[in-house]
Amino acid sequence: MQAPPDISFYAKQIEHLKEELEETRGREKMLLYIFEKSLSSSILIEEDMTISLSNEKVEELFGYRKNELQGKVKWPIFIHQDDVAKMKAYHQLRREDPSTAPSEYECRMIDGNGKIQDVFLKLDMIPGTKKSLATFITVTSRKQAEKSLLERESQLSAVVNNFEGFIYTVDSDYSLEFMNARLIKRVGREACGEKCHSVIFSRSTPCPWCPLLAVANGKTVKQEIIDPIDGRWHAWVSTPISGGDPGTLKKQTLITDIHDRKLAEAALLESRENLKVENRLLKSSMKDRYRFGSIIGRSPKMQAVYELIIKAASSGDNVIIYGESGTGKELVAREIHELSGSGKTPFVPVNCGAIPENLMESEFFGYKKGAFSGAIKDKPGYLDQADGGVIFLDELGEIPLAIQVKLLRAIDGGGFIPIGGSEVKTPELRIIAATNRDLISLVKNGTMRADFFYRIHVIPILLPPLRDRKEDIPLLMEHFLKSIDSTVSFTAIEPSVVNTFQRYSWPGNIREMQNALRRYLTLGQIDLDIHGAGQVCEAQPLAGPKKMADRASIKAALNDTEKQIIIEALEKNRWHRGYTALSLGMTRKTLERRMKQYDIRGVVKPDVSL
Repeated sequence: MQAPPDISFYAKQIEHLKEELEETRGREKMLLYIFEKSLSSSILIEEDMTISLSNEKVEELFGYRKNELQGKVKWPIFIHQDDVAKMKAYHQLRREDPSTAPSEYECRMIDGNGKIQDVFLKLDMIPGTKKSLATFITVTSRKQAEKSLLERESQLSAVVNNFEGFIYTVDSDYSLEFMNARLIKRVGREACGEKCHSVIFSRSTPCPWCPLLAVANGKTVKQEIIDPIDGRWHAWVSTPISGGDPGTLKKQTLITDIHDRKLAEAALLESRENLKVENRLLKSSMKDRYRFGSIIGRSPKMQAVYELIIKAASSGDNVIIYGESGTGKELVAREIHELSGSGKTPFVPVNCGAIPENLMESEFFGYKKGAFSGAIKDKPGYLDQADGGVIFLDELGEIPLAIQVKLLRAIDGGGFIPIGGSEVKTPELRIIAATNRDLISLVKNGTMRADFFYRIHVIPILLPPLRDRKEDIPLLMEHFLKSIDSTVSFTAIEPSVVNTFQRYSWPGNIREMQNALRRYLTLGQIDLDIHGAGQVCEAQPLAGPKKMADRASIKAALNDTEKQIIIEALEKNRWHRGYTALSLGMTRKTLERRMKQYDIRGVVKPDVSL
């Protein structure tokens, strides 16, 4: 008979099982606690998709309490409707063959408030069961950041692609890492990896203006450079950008075309310089406005001429001077040349009316040795002589049409070829022309080309005849006296002589007056037909030494002359004292003092002070 089992053995076994059970329960409690307090949102999913467990983080993430979820709802309640079918398929596959279903992926889930959350999902099967553990990590912020980054990249890409210039990036050894579309189009290919100086500027060595070293030291460099490829001005901005390795910097360069702006700046600077020249000339000429260089006169018409001379001198444009014979057109031309700052450059005067038509071409354009019989050596023409300076074409209207065509070509940059030569010469010169003819009439009747006229007629200056500025005659007489005989003083001229000179119309203008004064000094008399009917006016000879010593009589004569000049000026200006003072080159107060001194009275009219 078999002995009964030892009760103590079973007691020990039961005690051992109890200990294991307690240990298992302890582990379960510990695991449950870890699950509950996990930093990740987690749920335990049964085979039928029911949520059997959820932790505190699920409540924070989705807004559902545990008692609303555990054992009551299936977990697709969280899934966005567009992802439900996919999630169910993965759930089934995971139980049939875990290797066929992904264990990690991103999806969209919906919280208790209906808000869509982007989450990273990890699913693991519980070994030996059909249950799975799902862990959620929200990536909504990351998704939003990625979206914002994509938007910014898209915006930046649009800016780069529409930038009206070139953008490129290079590393420390000048290798291109990025080129925008415009730069790729310019060089004809996408050339990343090649040297920037070789690709962009066809240079075998780095560009001498490249600021790569300064940029590598963290500096932003701005430059304005003429592009050696197209010859246009460009603005360069080179900035440092972070490289792939910590502490490394790369260079990003933006190039913008600023050629038009630089031209405008240059034009503005030139205009300012011209204004400075005009201002300087005006200030210097104000000191002695009864003359302008070698030009004499303080009448309003001459003051207007002086202003035009100043403008012409500062502009550099072609000038046409209109005026009767003897009005001093060449003097004006020389004054423009001197004031323009070109006094050391050639000034070549040409009397076009004195050149025979058959010699016009050889005189203007020159010829080569052997070009014709008698051409024993090369002879430069007027255009060659005036290269770099001014050619003064006096009597412009006398140039024949055939020569006008060739001159126009030379002026417009087409150049000319000397007779017998083959080399095209392109002189740089300024034209100042003069005429006493009506050029518009010449254009109308076909003796002057319209294009030639308009090429010369840029700044017109009209010189008044002497009869229209008689108030300048005493100044001219004094000036010519000094040049003819420096020992003779203007005070030695009888007032009647001055009066006679002022009453005469001077058809020959200043040249005729100068000759008449010379004749008077030589012969002691004048013979001017002031009445236009052959009535010669005889004047007293120069005062002798004894009479000149009589200063009282000299002063009286000068006073008489001044009184007469003032009266004539008042009558000419209809007794307007302001205009009269201006025409005489004195202040109104001085004029009124002189009128009181000489007891000049006239018609009183409303007068507006100047």
